[in-house]
Amino acid sequence: MNGRYVAVGVALLVVVAGGLVGVLSTGDGPVDGVVDSVLGNDSASDDTETGDADDQSSSGGDGGSSGGDAASDGGSASEPETEFAFAVRNIENCGQTCRDVTVELTNTMDSPATDVEVDTRITTGGDEIWSASESFDEVDDGASKTETKRVKLGYFDAAKVKQNGGTIRIKTTVTWNGGEQTFSETRKVA
Repeated sequence: MNGRYVAVGVALLVVVAGGLVGVLSTGDGPVDGVVDSVLGNDSASDDTETGDADDQSSSGGDGGSSGGDAASDGGSASEPETEFAFAVRNIENCGQTCRDVTVELTNTMDSPATDVEVDTRITTGGDEIWSASESFDEVDDGASKTETKRVKLGYFDAAKVKQNGGTIRIKTTVTWNGGEQTFSETRKVA
């Protein structure tokens, strides 16, 4: 009798595991659209972005740079001063759940910034699903630094995004010898 239950249990496990592997390997799974969206292949996303400079913030821009459009404080046309501009320059596919993302950081100050640290985190529902950091000894005034990072999400992280209503938050913080500036974007990707 116990042997029959074990055999039925093993057969059920094989069927479920085989179906899961088949769905995930063919790209027809419930999280594939989420993975593509999170990794930059979703053109129909809902973006909200802020670039905070010394506790000032703005909304708008071009999906990654700070201080873009007019500030959102009642329609004022003044823009907060930003020390850095941040922009995504290129996104290349490196697999089903992988993208190589090239970003550019520009020092918009009139003086060099030293000990520059750039930290980026992607979260969903408060859970971190990806992070990276980069350091520069110095970024001259008006100069840019360009870096490419590989963003690779697993299926479980993509499932977390879907479970949290398809919303992710991308937060990049730039710190240097003279201060800190944060770029934050919330996107609905599924």
